Amino acid sequence: MLVILIAVITQGPRIPSELRGTTKGSLWVESGLFQAIGVISFDHNSLLIYGSLKKPTMDRFARVTHFSTSVSMVACLAMAIAGFLTFGDKTKGNVLNNFPSNNIMVNIARL
Repeated sequence: MLVILIAVITQGPRIPSELRGTTKGSLWVESGLFQAIGVISFDHNSLLIYGSLKKPTMDRFARVTHFSTSVSMVACLAMAIAGFLTFGDKTKGNVLNNFPSNNIMVNIARL
């Protein structure tokens, strides 16, 4: 995720203007947002995380879950904001698909 974020932030300003969209009036939250939050927040690995704790208690599990969800939220927000500010209303679901296929750093991030 960090490699992708660095690629978007460093390579975004270098893209041609025809690949950029507009950000005015295009900030609209659709119903899919709530599905995405659920997928990000409540991963199917929750039971594995609980079982991997040295002393599995609900308090420890809650702390680990809150911390990991917060880190995930910050990373996803950073990616979303960087992609939107770079590509505006032309942002694709996979922000790396907005970049030209000959961009070496973005191709490394695609791996």
